Amino acid sequence: MIFVHLLNDRSGSPRVLSSIIEAMADPELDLLFVAHGHGVLESCDIEKVHYRYRRYENRWRTLFSYIASQVMLFLMLWKWTRSRPATEKIYVNTALPFGAALFGRVTGRPVIYHLHEVSVTPRFLQIVLWGVVRLTATEMRFVSHYHQKATGLSCATSRVIYNCISQDLESAAHEWCPTRRESVFSVTMLSTLRDYKGIPEFIELARTFVDSEEIQFKLVANDDSESVAAYISKYTTLPKKLGGTPADGGSCTDIPGGESCGEFFSARRMD
Repeated sequence: MIFVHLLNDRSGSPRVLSSIIEAMADPELDLLFVAHGHGVLESCDIEKVHYRYRRYENRWRTLFSYIASQVMLFLMLWKWTRSRPATEKIYVNTALPFGAALFGRVTGRPVIYHLHEVSVTPRFLQIVLWGVVRLTATEMRFVSHYHQKATGLSCATSRVIYNCISQDLESAAHEWCPTRRESVFSVTMLSTLRDYKGIPEFIELARTFVDSEEIQFKLVANDDSESVAAYISKYTTLPKKLGGTPADGGSCTDIPGGESCGEFFSARRMD
């Protein structure tokens, strides 16, 4: 099997793929095609083939880089699969690596799409990506029934596979905190700053418990400091109990305006 992913960071979708590779991949036979990055997929025990992709502050440059990366991915797959079985499956993680899906379609290989997105911006890109999914997928996997319904995508073989917590993360949690030791219960959310991830609902939940001194909410963002500041600027006030914890060498950004709400932390490395 050939696994394909784009953004190799420490967010949810590469972690899910990492767990899948750990559970079902054959290190001697299978391949992982992934863009350069220092994320969780680097630790996977499988041969990796890297292709170029870079994000820019200018969204048009980023779009051009993305399209170029998919052309490169298509050509690299063509080169690397010359001596591999013609019936080998292509496992496309997220809708973004459409070059791999088109390669599977052209060469007659089965394409498994493991989708994580509810929507993609800009809108025309979502239309293109959803079109490629419908054209190429022999199997679609969704993270929830709501997710499947929200995307409006389906094929003859569609299934829901709920995201799980990796054994390493579960073991680390038990090692560091086998029982509740502190008087304050911390609710922590790790996420990219996108509304569809549930950030507004998390903030509203923090507001609901604003009078409870035993519960503290923490939001760790997989975005740089500038993105954090831009996102939270739309909130005139934030709950006092919504604070942050630095993670993965991230930087800290003051929450502007409103109530005294401490600090908000970014979990993305600046490099």
